[in-house]
Amino acid sequence: MDVFTAENEDGGYDRALPAEESDKDDDDDGGDLCRICRSPEGPNDPLRYPCACRGSIKYVHQECLRLWLNRRGYKQCEVCGRT
Repeated sequence: MDVFTAENEDGGYDRALPAEESDKDDDDDGGDLCRICRSPEGPNDPLRYPCACRGSIKYVHQECLRLWLNRRGYKQCEVCGRT
């Protein structure tokens, strides 16, 4: 299983399951979370939905998506296939 790892602001690393593994929202307050880093949107880091995925896996931060696409080496959603 591939696991995405990204350096966070504190110099540590955040790990997240690939989008197809994270199909349910684990947030207790029902808020939307980024499917890569599992964090909610912030004032300067809004959640976007760049592909045809639906439900809780449709949301992603722009920077998380950029890092994910650069690491994976292709520009297509692994879940819905949209480019």
